[in-house]
Amino acid sequence: MGQPGAQQAPHETPVPAREALWQYRGVNEDTSEEAFYIALSSEVREAIVRRLRAGETLRVGREMLLRIQGYTVQARLINLLPVTANVMAQSTTTYAQYQIRKEDEGQDVSTFISETIRYPNEHMGQVYASLVGLEAIQTDLFRKLALLLQPWTMRSWAQDAYGAHPPHELAQIIGDRYPLLILEGQVGSGKTALARSIGQALATNLHIELALVVLNAQLRGGGHVGELTKNIARAFKEAVRLHEREQIPVAILIDEADSLAQARGGRQTHHEDDAGVNALIQCIDQLRGKPMAVLFATNLARTLDAAIVRRAIATYHFDRPTDEQRLQVFTRVLQGLPFSHEDLARLVAATRERPLPGYGPNPHRYTYSDLTQRIIPSAIEEAIWAHAPLTVAMLQTACANIAPTPEMQLVAER
Repeated sequence: MGQPGAQQAPHETPVPAREALWQYRGVNEDTSEEAFYIALSSEVREAIVRRLRAGETLRVGREMLLRIQGYTVQARLINLLPVTANVMAQSTTTYAQYQIRKEDEGQDVSTFISETIRYPNEHMGQVYASLVGLEAIQTDLFRKLALLLQPWTMRSWAQDAYGAHPPHELAQIIGDRYPLLILEGQVGSGKTALARSIGQALATNLHIELALVVLNAQLRGGGHVGELTKNIARAFKEAVRLHEREQIPVAILIDEADSLAQARGGRQTHHEDDAGVNALIQCIDQLRGKPMAVLFATNLARTLDAAIVRRAIATYHFDRPTDEQRLQVFTRVLQGLPFSHEDLARLVAATRERPLPGYGPNPHRYTYSDLTQRIIPSAIEEAIWAHAPLTVAMLQTACANIAPTPEMQLVAER
Protein backbone atom coordinates (compact mmCIF):
# COMPACT_ATOMS: atom_id res chain seq x y z
CA MET A 1 0.00 0.00 0.00
CA GLY A 2 2.94 2.32 0.58
CA GLN A 3 3.81 4.86 -2.06
CA PRO A 4 7.17 4.00 -3.70
CA GLY A 5 9.83 6.52 -2.75
CA ALA A 6 7.46 8.51 -0.52
CA GLN A 7 8.84 10.12 2.60
CA GLN A 8 7.26 12.02 5.42
CA ALA A 9 7.16 15.75 4.65
CA PRO A 10 9.40 17.96 6.79
CA HIS A 11 7.84 19.83 9.69
CA GLU A 12 6.82 23.43 9.12
CA THR A 13 9.17 26.10 10.44
CA PRO A 14 7.56 28.02 13.39
CA VAL A 15 6.78 31.65 12.51
CA PRO A 16 5.40 33.74 15.45
CA ALA A 17 2.28 35.79 14.76
CA ARG A 18 2.52 39.54 15.19
CA GLU A 19 -1.27 40.03 15.00
CA ALA A 20 -4.22 37.62 15.09
CA LEU A 21 -7.77 38.64 14.12
CA TRP A 22 -10.70 36.57 15.37
CA GLN A 23 -14.40 36.82 14.52
CA TYR A 24 -17.08 35.64 16.92
CA ARG A 25 -20.81 35.38 17.46
CA GLY A 26 -23.18 33.81 19.95
CA VAL A 27 -24.11 30.20 19.27
CA ASN A 28 -27.80 30.75 20.04
CA GLU A 29 -28.05 34.49 19.55
CA ASP A 30 -31.13 36.34 18.42
CA THR A 31 -30.91 39.23 15.97
CA SER A 32 -32.04 41.63 18.70
CA GLU A 33 -28.98 40.67 20.79
CA GLU A 34 -26.39 41.87 18.27
CA ALA A 35 -25.60 45.03 20.25
CA PHE A 36 -24.93 42.94 23.35
CA TYR A 37 -22.55 40.61 21.51
CA ILE A 38 -20.71 43.52 19.92
CA ALA A 39 -20.10 44.89 23.42
CA LEU A 40 -18.48 41.59 24.43
CA SER A 41 -15.49 42.20 22.15
CA SER A 42 -12.89 42.88 24.86
CA GLU A 43 -14.01 39.94 26.99
CA VAL A 44 -13.92 37.60 24.00
CA ARG A 45 -10.40 38.78 23.19
CA GLU A 46 -9.25 38.16 26.78
CA ALA A 47 -10.84 34.70 26.79
CA ILE A 48 -9.02 33.79 23.58
CA VAL A 49 -5.67 34.96 24.97
CA ARG A 50 -6.21 32.94 28.15
CA ARG A 51 -7.03 29.83 26.12
CA LEU A 52 -3.91 29.93 23.89
CA ARG A 53 -0.36 29.17 24.99
CA ALA A 54 2.83 30.66 23.59
CA GLY A 55 4.16 28.35 20.87
CA GLU A 56 0.73 26.86 20.14
CA THR A 57 -0.03 26.23 16.47
CA LEU A 58 -2.30 28.77 14.76
CA ARG A 59 -4.10 28.28 11.46
CA VAL A 60 -6.56 30.59 9.76
CA GLY A 61 -9.98 28.96 10.22
CA ARG A 62 -9.30 27.59 13.69
CA GLU A 63 -12.43 27.67 15.84
CA MET A 64 -13.11 27.52 19.57
CA LEU A 65 -16.12 27.74 21.87
CA LEU A 66 -15.90 30.21 24.78
CA ARG A 67 -18.16 30.53 27.81
CA ILE A 68 -18.65 34.22 28.69
CA GLN A 69 -21.17 35.55 31.24
CA GLY A 70 -23.26 32.43 30.85
CA TYR A 71 -23.31 32.74 27.05
CA THR A 72 -21.58 30.40 24.59
CA VAL A 73 -19.58 32.20 21.94
CA GLN A 74 -18.04 30.67 18.83
CA ALA A 75 -14.76 32.35 17.77
CA ARG A 76 -12.95 31.79 14.49
CA LEU A 77 -9.45 32.91 13.45
CA ILE A 78 -9.74 34.76 10.11
CA ASN A 79 -6.36 36.45 9.64
CA LEU A 80 -2.73 36.32 10.76
CA LEU A 81 0.10 38.79 10.26
CA PRO A 82 2.53 38.09 8.82
CA VAL A 83 0.68 35.80 6.43
CA THR A 84 3.30 33.08 6.98
CA ALA A 85 2.72 33.08 10.76
CA ASN A 86 1.75 29.75 12.29
CA VAL A 87 2.34 29.91 16.08
CA MET A 88 1.16 32.01 19.01
CA ALA A 89 3.72 34.21 20.79
CA GLN A 90 3.73 36.20 24.03
CA SER A 91 3.94 39.36 21.92
CA THR A 92 1.04 38.47 19.61
CA THR A 93 -1.63 41.18 19.55
CA THR A 94 -5.08 39.60 19.50
CA TYR A 95 -8.19 41.29 18.13
CA ALA A 96 -11.82 40.10 18.29
CA GLN A 97 -14.71 41.46 16.24
CA TYR A 98 -18.37 40.52 16.05
CA GLN A 99 -19.34 38.41 13.03
CA ILE A 100 -22.48 39.03 11.04
CA ARG A 101 -24.04 35.83 9.73
CA LYS A 102 -23.29 35.28 6.03
CA GLU A 103 -26.23 35.05 3.65
CA ASP A 104 -25.34 31.60 2.37
CA GLU A 105 -24.30 30.13 5.72
CA GLY A 106 -26.29 27.09 6.70
CA GLN A 107 -27.75 26.53 3.22
CA ASP A 108 -28.18 22.92 2.14
CA VAL A 109 -25.36 21.78 -0.16
CA SER A 110 -26.08 18.05 0.10
CA THR A 111 -27.75 17.96 -3.32
CA PHE A 112 -24.48 18.57 -5.15
CA ILE A 113 -21.90 17.30 -2.64
CA SER A 114 -22.23 13.54 -3.11
CA GLU A 115 -20.02 12.64 -0.16
CA THR A 116 -17.03 13.66 1.89
CA ILE A 117 -14.38 10.92 2.15
CA ARG A 118 -12.01 11.16 5.11
CA TYR A 119 -8.59 9.57 5.28
CA PRO A 120 -7.08 7.40 6.70
CA ASN A 121 -9.69 5.10 5.21
CA GLU A 122 -9.09 1.34 5.17
CA HIS A 123 -11.58 0.63 2.38
CA MET A 124 -10.00 3.25 0.12
CA GLY A 125 -6.64 1.67 0.88
CA GLN A 126 -7.93 -1.59 -0.55
CA VAL A 127 -9.18 0.23 -3.66
CA TYR A 128 -5.80 1.94 -4.10
CA ALA A 129 -3.93 -1.35 -3.72
CA SER A 130 -6.19 -3.03 -6.30
CA LEU A 131 -5.21 -0.66 -9.12
CA VAL A 132 -2.79 -2.17 -11.62
CA GLY A 133 -0.85 -0.69 -14.48
CA LEU A 134 -1.08 2.84 -13.05
CA GLU A 135 2.16 2.93 -11.05
CA ALA A 136 3.73 5.87 -12.92
CA ILE A 137 0.54 7.94 -12.61
CA GLN A 138 0.15 7.00 -8.94
CA THR A 139 3.68 8.13 -8.12
CA ASP A 140 3.49 11.46 -9.95
CA LEU A 141 -0.02 12.27 -8.72
CA PHE A 142 1.09 11.50 -5.15
CA ARG A 143 4.05 13.88 -5.39
CA LYS A 144 2.06 16.75 -6.87
CA LEU A 145 -0.78 16.39 -4.38
CA ALA A 146 1.69 16.17 -1.48
CA LEU A 147 3.13 19.59 -2.44
CA LEU A 148 -0.31 21.13 -2.98
CA LEU A 149 -1.77 19.81 0.27
CA GLN A 150 1.34 20.62 2.30
CA PRO A 151 2.54 23.88 0.69
CA TRP A 152 5.12 24.52 3.42
CA THR A 153 7.11 21.50 2.17
CA MET A 154 8.64 23.70 -0.55
CA ARG A 155 9.72 26.34 1.95
CA SER A 156 11.22 23.71 4.24
CA TRP A 157 13.15 22.17 1.33
CA ALA A 158 14.51 25.57 0.30
CA GLN A 159 15.74 26.26 3.84
CA ASP A 160 17.26 22.80 4.25
CA ALA A 161 18.95 22.84 0.84
CA TYR A 162 20.15 26.45 0.75
CA GLY A 163 20.38 27.55 4.37
CA ALA A 164 20.22 31.28 5.08
CA HIS A 165 19.77 32.21 1.41
CA PRO A 166 16.86 30.13 0.10
CA PRO A 167 15.74 30.78 -3.50
CA HIS A 168 12.47 32.59 -2.79
CA GLU A 169 11.64 32.77 -6.49
CA LEU A 170 11.55 28.98 -6.75
CA ALA A 171 9.29 28.72 -3.72
CA GLN A 172 7.03 31.39 -5.21
CA ILE A 173 6.76 29.50 -8.50
CA ILE A 174 5.55 26.37 -6.71
CA GLY A 175 3.26 28.34 -4.40
CA ASP A 176 1.61 30.24 -7.26
CA ARG A 177 0.61 27.16 -9.23
CA TYR A 178 -3.06 26.54 -9.83
CA PRO A 179 -4.08 23.54 -7.69
CA LEU A 180 -5.74 21.64 -10.55
CA LEU A 181 -5.02 18.14 -11.87
CA ILE A 182 -6.89 16.49 -14.76
CA LEU A 183 -7.43 12.74 -14.98
CA GLU A 184 -8.71 11.87 -18.44
CA GLY A 185 -9.51 8.60 -20.11
CA GLN A 186 -12.23 6.19 -21.08
CA VAL A 187 -14.97 4.89 -18.87
CA GLY A 188 -13.73 2.12 -16.59
CA SER A 189 -10.05 2.99 -16.97
CA GLY A 190 -9.46 3.61 -13.25
CA LYS A 191 -9.25 7.41 -13.14
CA THR A 192 -12.12 7.92 -10.69
CA ALA A 193 -11.02 5.00 -8.51
CA LEU A 194 -7.55 6.52 -8.24
CA ALA A 195 -8.90 10.01 -7.56
CA ARG A 196 -11.06 8.64 -4.72
CA SER A 197 -8.36 6.45 -3.18
CA ILE A 198 -5.10 8.45 -3.56
CA GLY A 199 -5.94 10.18 -0.28
CA GLN A 200 -5.17 6.97 1.59
CA ALA A 201 -1.62 6.88 0.18
CA LEU A 202 -1.16 10.52 1.21
CA ALA A 203 -2.55 9.96 4.70
CA THR A 204 -0.41 6.88 5.27
CA ASN A 205 2.89 8.15 3.92
CA LEU A 206 2.65 11.77 5.09
CA HIS A 207 1.08 10.83 8.45
CA ILE A 208 -1.77 13.31 8.06
CA GLU A 209 -5.54 13.42 8.02
CA LEU A 210 -7.29 14.83 4.97
CA ALA A 211 -10.65 14.87 3.22
CA LEU A 212 -12.02 14.61 -0.32
CA VAL A 213 -15.22 16.51 -1.20
CA VAL A 214 -16.96 14.79 -4.14
CA LEU A 215 -19.19 17.01 -6.30
CA ASN A 216 -21.82 15.76 -8.73
CA ALA A 217 -23.74 17.04 -11.75
CA GLN A 218 -26.52 18.44 -9.54
CA LEU A 219 -24.38 21.57 -9.39
CA ARG A 220 -26.27 22.58 -12.52
CA GLY A 221 -29.45 22.82 -10.48
CA GLY A 222 -32.79 23.35 -12.18
CA GLY A 223 -31.50 25.59 -14.95
CA HIS A 224 -32.47 28.87 -13.31
CA VAL A 225 -30.48 31.98 -14.16
CA GLY A 226 -27.33 32.19 -12.04
CA GLU A 227 -27.99 28.88 -10.23
CA LEU A 228 -24.96 27.03 -11.64
CA THR A 229 -22.60 29.89 -10.79
CA LYS A 230 -24.00 30.18 -7.27
CA ASN A 231 -23.80 26.43 -6.64
CA ILE A 232 -20.18 26.21 -7.79
CA ALA A 233 -19.24 29.04 -5.42
CA ARG A 234 -21.15 27.43 -2.54
CA ALA A 235 -19.54 24.03 -3.13
CA PHE A 236 -16.02 25.43 -3.13
CA LYS A 237 -16.80 27.61 -0.11
CA GLU A 238 -18.03 24.53 1.76
CA ALA A 239 -14.75 22.74 1.00
CA VAL A 240 -12.75 25.76 2.22
CA ARG A 241 -14.82 25.88 5.41
CA LEU A 242 -14.13 22.19 5.99
CA HIS A 243 -10.39 22.85 5.69
CA GLU A 244 -10.53 25.87 7.99
CA ARG A 245 -12.86 24.30 10.54
CA GLU A 246 -10.92 21.04 10.93
CA GLN A 247 -7.46 22.31 9.97
CA ILE A 248 -6.86 19.48 7.52
CA PRO A 249 -5.94 19.48 3.80
CA VAL A 250 -8.97 19.13 1.52
CA ALA A 251 -9.23 18.04 -2.11
CA ILE A 252 -12.26 18.50 -4.37
CA LEU A 253 -13.20 15.86 -6.96
CA ILE A 254 -15.43 16.79 -9.90
CA ASP A 255 -16.31 13.64 -11.81
CA GLU A 256 -17.48 14.02 -15.43
CA ALA A 257 -15.95 17.49 -15.24
CA ASP A 258 -16.61 18.06 -18.94
CA SER A 259 -20.28 18.65 -18.09
CA LEU A 260 -19.26 21.77 -16.14
CA ALA A 261 -16.11 22.96 -17.90
CA GLN A 262 -16.88 22.82 -21.62
CA ALA A 263 -15.15 25.33 -23.89
CA ARG A 264 -16.86 28.71 -23.70
CA GLY A 265 -18.37 30.49 -26.67
CA GLY A 266 -19.28 27.39 -28.65
CA ARG A 267 -22.53 26.89 -30.52
CA GLN A 268 -23.52 24.13 -28.11
CA THR A 269 -22.95 26.15 -24.94
CA HIS A 270 -25.40 28.47 -23.25
CA HIS A 271 -24.45 31.75 -21.53
CA GLU A 272 -25.20 30.00 -18.21
CA ASP A 273 -22.61 27.34 -19.07
CA ASP A 274 -20.05 30.03 -19.90
CA ALA A 275 -20.78 31.81 -16.62
CA GLY A 276 -20.33 28.51 -14.80
CA VAL A 277 -16.89 28.01 -16.36
CA ASN A 278 -15.96 31.54 -15.30
CA ALA A 279 -17.04 30.77 -11.74
CA LEU A 280 -15.12 27.50 -11.78
CA ILE A 281 -11.95 29.26 -12.89
CA GLN A 282 -12.31 31.92 -10.21
CA CYS A 283 -12.87 29.34 -7.47
CA ILE A 284 -9.78 27.34 -8.54
CA ASP A 285 -7.71 30.53 -8.64
CA GLN A 286 -8.76 31.44 -5.10
CA LEU A 287 -7.38 28.15 -3.72
CA ARG A 288 -3.78 28.96 -4.64
CA GLY A 289 -1.53 28.86 -1.60
CA LYS A 290 -4.07 26.96 0.51
CA PRO A 291 -3.55 23.27 1.40
CA MET A 292 -6.21 22.33 -1.13
CA ALA A 293 -6.42 20.74 -4.58
CA VAL A 294 -9.00 20.15 -7.33
CA LEU A 295 -9.21 16.91 -9.32
CA PHE A 296 -11.09 16.76 -12.63
CA ALA A 297 -12.06 13.32 -13.93
CA THR A 298 -13.31 13.27 -17.52
CA ASN A 299 -13.56 11.06 -20.58
CA LEU A 300 -14.00 14.08 -22.85
CA ALA A 301 -10.86 16.07 -22.16
CA ARG A 302 -10.89 17.59 -25.64
CA THR A 303 -14.08 19.49 -24.81
CA LEU A 304 -12.62 21.25 -21.73
CA ASP A 305 -12.22 25.01 -21.85
CA ALA A 306 -8.71 26.11 -22.84
CA ALA A 307 -8.30 28.26 -19.71
CA ILE A 308 -9.08 25.22 -17.56
CA VAL A 309 -6.55 23.07 -19.41
CA ARG A 310 -3.86 25.76 -19.09
CA ARG A 311 -4.34 25.88 -15.34
CA ALA A 312 -3.78 22.15 -14.82
CA ILE A 313 -0.32 21.42 -13.45
CA ALA A 314 -0.62 17.91 -14.88
CA THR A 315 -2.95 15.91 -17.13
CA TYR A 316 -2.90 12.13 -16.75
CA HIS A 317 -4.14 9.80 -19.48
CA PHE A 318 -5.80 6.52 -18.51
CA ASP A 319 -6.20 3.73 -21.06
CA ARG A 320 -7.77 0.28 -21.14
CA PRO A 321 -5.63 -2.58 -19.83
CA THR A 322 -3.08 -4.40 -21.97
CA ASP A 323 -2.59 -8.19 -21.95
CA GLU A 324 -0.01 -7.83 -19.17
CA GLN A 325 -2.26 -5.61 -17.10
CA ARG A 326 -5.24 -7.93 -17.47
CA LEU A 327 -2.98 -10.77 -16.32
CA GLN A 328 -2.12 -8.70 -13.24
CA VAL A 329 -5.83 -8.17 -12.52
CA PHE A 330 -6.70 -11.87 -12.80
CA THR A 331 -3.62 -12.88 -10.80
CA ARG A 332 -4.44 -10.48 -7.95
CA VAL A 333 -8.18 -11.18 -7.76
CA LEU A 334 -7.85 -14.97 -8.07
CA GLN A 335 -4.80 -15.38 -5.84
CA GLY A 336 -5.06 -18.30 -3.43
CA LEU A 337 -7.33 -20.28 -5.78
CA PRO A 338 -6.04 -23.36 -7.62
CA PHE A 339 -5.48 -21.65 -10.98
CA SER A 340 -2.27 -22.21 -12.95
CA HIS A 341 -0.44 -19.63 -15.02
CA GLU A 342 -1.86 -21.35 -18.11
CA ASP A 343 -5.39 -20.91 -16.71
CA LEU A 344 -4.83 -17.20 -16.23
CA ALA A 345 -3.33 -16.92 -19.72
CA ARG A 346 -6.56 -18.41 -21.12
CA LEU A 347 -8.54 -15.65 -19.39
CA VAL A 348 -6.24 -13.02 -20.84
CA ALA A 349 -6.81 -14.47 -24.31
CA ALA A 350 -10.57 -14.59 -23.71
CA THR A 351 -10.63 -10.86 -22.94
CA ARG A 352 -8.71 -9.62 -25.96
CA GLU A 353 -10.30 -6.89 -28.07
CA ARG A 354 -13.13 -7.85 -30.38
CA PRO A 355 -15.68 -6.22 -32.70
CA LEU A 356 -19.13 -5.46 -31.30
CA PRO A 357 -22.36 -5.99 -33.27
CA GLY A 358 -23.78 -2.66 -34.36
CA TYR A 359 -20.55 -0.73 -33.66
CA GLY A 360 -18.71 -1.25 -36.94
CA PRO A 361 -15.65 -3.37 -37.77
CA ASN A 362 -13.19 -1.86 -35.25
CA PRO A 363 -12.37 -4.10 -32.26
CA HIS A 364 -13.13 -2.82 -28.73
CA ARG A 365 -11.01 -3.47 -25.63
CA TYR A 366 -12.17 -4.49 -22.16
CA THR A 367 -11.97 -1.98 -19.31
CA TYR A 368 -10.71 -2.64 -15.79
CA SER A 369 -14.27 -2.41 -14.51
CA ASP A 370 -15.44 -4.87 -17.19
CA LEU A 371 -13.12 -7.41 -15.57
CA THR A 372 -13.72 -6.68 -11.89
CA GLN A 373 -17.34 -5.50 -11.92
CA ARG A 374 -18.89 -7.66 -14.63
CA ILE A 375 -16.93 -10.74 -15.73
CA ILE A 376 -15.54 -12.03 -12.43
CA PRO A 377 -18.77 -11.34 -10.45
CA SER A 378 -20.81 -13.10 -13.15
CA ALA A 379 -18.61 -16.21 -12.85
CA ILE A 380 -18.90 -16.11 -9.05
CA GLU A 381 -22.70 -15.98 -9.32
CA GLU A 382 -22.60 -19.07 -11.54
CA ALA A 383 -20.46 -20.89 -8.96
CA ILE A 384 -22.82 -19.91 -6.13
CA TRP A 385 -25.93 -21.23 -7.86
CA ALA A 386 -24.10 -24.35 -9.02
CA HIS A 387 -23.02 -24.99 -5.40
CA ALA A 388 -19.51 -25.57 -6.74
CA PRO A 389 -16.05 -23.99 -6.59
CA LEU A 390 -15.19 -21.28 -9.08
CA THR A 391 -13.61 -22.78 -12.19
CA VAL A 392 -11.71 -21.47 -15.20
CA ALA A 393 -14.55 -22.75 -17.42
CA MET A 394 -17.03 -20.51 -15.54
CA LEU A 395 -14.74 -17.52 -15.99
CA GLN A 396 -14.24 -18.29 -19.70
CA THR A 397 -18.02 -18.54 -20.16
CA ALA A 398 -18.44 -15.13 -18.51
CA CYS A 399 -15.76 -13.68 -20.81
CA ALA A 400 -17.58 -15.05 -23.86
CA ASN A 401 -21.01 -13.80 -22.73
CA ILE A 402 -20.00 -10.31 -21.57
CA ALA A 403 -18.88 -7.92 -24.29
CA PRO A 404 -16.45 -5.07 -23.62
CA THR A 405 -17.83 -1.62 -22.95
CA PRO A 406 -17.90 0.17 -26.34
CA GLU A 407 -15.03 2.58 -26.99
CA MET A 408 -16.91 5.71 -27.88
CA GLN A 409 -14.11 7.30 -29.89
CA LEU A 410 -14.26 4.26 -32.20
CA VAL A 411 -18.00 4.77 -32.55
CA ALA A 412 -17.43 8.45 -33.38
CA GLU A 413 -14.89 7.50 -36.06
CA ARG A 414 -17.38 5.38 -37.97
